[in-house]
Amino acid sequence: MLTRRGFLGWTAGALASGGSLLNAHVGQALEVPFAVVVSRKSPILQLSRRELTQLYLGLEVQAPGGERILALHQMPQSGERIGFERQVAGLLPGCSSERRLCDDAVAPPAVTSVRALQHMVHHRVRAVGYVRGDQVGPELRVIPIDGSLPGDHDYPLRAA
Repeated sequence: MLTRRGFLGWTAGALASGGSLLNAHVGQALEVPFAVVVSRKSPILQLSRRELTQLYLGLEVQAPGGERILALHQMPQSGERIGFERQVAGLLPGCSSERRLCDDAVAPPAVTSVRALQHMVHHRVRAVGYVRGDQVGPELRVIPIDGSLPGDHDYPLRAA
């Protein structure tokens, strides 16, 4: 018989692991794709896979109007950054998805937390960042990559 204490422990464990109660019950992880985000006021409406890769290789990509886009990274050892880098590196022809995009000397600046990334992207109209889809706040806008948004079958950035 399941006791109240046992149920609460199971529930807390399921929620702490990032899954829903249903997913924990059936043993499946909740898949939340990455979302590339900009400020709601940003002139950046979309990026191509090539532009996204160039940004995170530390190369210059221009926003509409000719200004440079500022790419922001999550912390170097975070699971989100590692997963994002592997997936973006996998967009390069002939590149292994196990390769890091670039060393930290030329990588885009890293922020200290998801909250800091959200804040910086919100206040810099030509900044681009990435978060899990469930971390997109009301001040941010998800932009399409090659016309696809998270949840589309051809969206290039899957869950970490």
